[in-house]
Amino acid sequence: MGINNPQQCSSKRIQWIDAAKGVAIVLVLIAHSSFWEFSTSHEGIKAIPFIRKCFMVAIASYMPLFYFLSGYTYKQKPNALKLRFDRLIKPYMLWGALSILLVWIMAGTGNQCSREYASPALGLLYSRHSLFSTEAENNVLLLPENATPLWFLTSLFTSFICFLLLLRFRRYQSYIIIAYLFIALLLSFSPILLPWSMDTAPLGALFIYSGFVCQKKLFFSGLNRRKLLGAVFLFALYAAAVWYNEGINMSIREYGAHPFLSPFLFVFIGISGSILFCVACMVIEKIHLSSGFAYLGRISLTILCCHAIVYHILNTLLPKGTDFFWSMLDHAHAFFIIQILAALLVSIFICEIKEKLAFNKR
Repeated sequence: MGINNPQQCSSKRIQWIDAAKGVAIVLVLIAHSSFWEFSTSHEGIKAIPFIRKCFMVAIASYMPLFYFLSGYTYKQKPNALKLRFDRLIKPYMLWGALSILLVWIMAGTGNQCSREYASPALGLLYSRHSLFSTEAENNVLLLPENATPLWFLTSLFTSFICFLLLLRFRRYQSYIIIAYLFIALLLSFSPILLPWSMDTAPLGALFIYSGFVCQKKLFFSGLNRRKLLGAVFLFALYAAAVWYNEGINMSIREYGAHPFLSPFLFVFIGISGSILFCVACMVIEKIHLSSGFAYLGRISLTILCCHAIVYHILNTLLPKGTDFFWSMLDHAHAFFIIQILAALLVSIFICEIKEKLAFNKR
């Protein structure tokens, strides 16, 4: 099972690309679940600290991977921006409205003030979970917890606009790339998180552009021993950069522990990690283990949009520590397993319904 020419993307899906998205979306599900609580409370188990460290290395680049693959599969069309708007912003508004409606319904059962009704709606327009970074005192919360993953959709859209500028002014691409890095560095010191992730859009555009260049250069045209050895060496550099840079969270513009260096390290981590994800999924395609992940990759947008809602409902209706969970699992802390399985089942169900409706319209 070889690697197809990227130019065939429009007519046939490439399995390793879908598998890479599938692996990344599973990591998203784990990262947003109660896995951290589970791993912290079970640090006495020898394997847990090692698993946690491996997981930290993996998730350092799982969001840049989606930008990278967006660039890798990009086909130049006159209506490219409209197509991205339809694919990203329309689902954002739909799922965002559903999330806020759920928050309002739950707020209606209590004694919440009018501000708690207005904040989620303002958050949907602003498309950030909060106005300031997590460390700020008296932070202003915007997007509710069940809608926070939706930041990615508007972020990818604004990053795509910056990417189109790179393509439009080809003669000045080097200068624009340097300008994007400088702008990102300056904005990393801003106390305010900008709407629609405009502060991270320059770096997002570089991830998209790196994927686009890999497509044009046929970077993933095949696997050989030289590429695999190169991937091993790249992984060593990637892991070292992740450990040195420490915490990364693109959604709240946290690039790492080193104020002046971290944005640049994040670019290296994002691009190198994306390449490693792709090579790994090319390998698992070769040994016929990619089908399940490829399926999840094809429905990754639905999983991204709905999983936080599923988690929110489970957290509300079935609180941890009840007899239900003690009977289902040895420890209630393993609640994250139920969260992940429920999110996957709901996503699959939604996609099956959408497919049947689409088929009936033909």
